[in-house]
Amino acid sequence: MPTVIDLILRALAPAMPHKIAAGHKGDMGGYAFFGTDPRTRRRFLCQTIMGGAGVDAAHEDGENATVSICQGDVQNAPIELQELYYPVMIEQHRLREGSGGAGKFRGGLGIEITVRTLCDAFVNINVERTLTPPWGLFGGQCGEPARGLGQAGLE
Repeated sequence: MPTVIDLILRALAPAMPHKIAAGHKGDMGGYAFFGTDPRTRRRFLCQTIMGGAGVDAAHEDGENATVSICQGDVQNAPIELQELYYPVMIEQHRLREGSGGAGKFRGGLGIEITVRTLCDAFVNINVERTLTPPWGLFGGQCGEPARGLGQAGLE
């Protein structure tokens, strides 16, 4: 749905150049880790959405690490709460430098997250726009495509 909204806005851009922003992260993606917590021996489900590149407005740089147009006021789950409640360690949660498309106004920066599970767990990573990045408008460059990487095994 977010990509469909972006497509409609892109079609309107020539008629409304000062009101339409370029493409945004365009997904409602996130990650989920689930399994049995060895500390409590209870099943767990750690699930969160991932913020990404916000749209660049016609008059300013885009917002960094925002959620999709379709997610309203939903926010990213604080990493401290994820680590407190679930057997995971957030090793990295930062802005993805250079991910916003360059132009008169830069697109918002996405985020880069590295999560390590502290036990055996099933993983679901849901991202879109891995092949078609958020597009720029009126000479602005496209943003970087999304990526979701997983690695099996424990140390």
